[in-house]
Amino acid sequence: FPFSSAVNTAADPNQLAPKTFDELFRTELEKRNDYKWVSPSSVEYVLQGGGLRADAERFVDNWRTKRQADTEFLKKIGTALQVDGVLIGVVDVWQQTQVDVRANAAAASYVGATVTVFDVKDGHVLFEASDENMLEGVRSEDRDKQIIRSGAGQIYSDPTGGLYKAPPL
Repeated sequence: FPFSSAVNTAADPNQLAPKTFDELFRTELEKRNDYKWVSPSSVEYVLQGGGLRADAERFVDNWRTKRQADTEFLKKIGTALQVDGVLIGVVDVWQQTQVDVRANAAAASYVGATVTVFDVKDGHVLFEASDENMLEGVRSEDRDKQIIRSGAGQIYSDPTGGLYKAPPL
């Protein structure tokens, strides 16, 4: 699914955060050979053609706000896409620095997200990862810190950033 946003609309009125993260994340996914990824155009075709767009948006919103997964929707989308799992992403952090137009500098953007993979057969969370700084609500100098949460709910922490390194953004 396309990334959605949990960022206040005042902070991101043009919805650049989910579009930016979606583009960067998909670029990294396409480099992987250990999974077969369904193209965004195929997902879009199924969502539009199958009348599932509103259901998909409701699914992501319910997961983001209530942590409730609609297993019937997952079964339906899994059958339509012929997949075993569904990945959703929600942008949680979006910060753009302002630069004086007279200065010879580039603006910096910080973006962070929670990525969750669901089993379409039963709705169980197979994988979930978030930026640790987003979870704590603070930023640190070490931006490689992450929290990895398995489907069983066990949390793995990698303070060195060496085991589960996020795609470079």
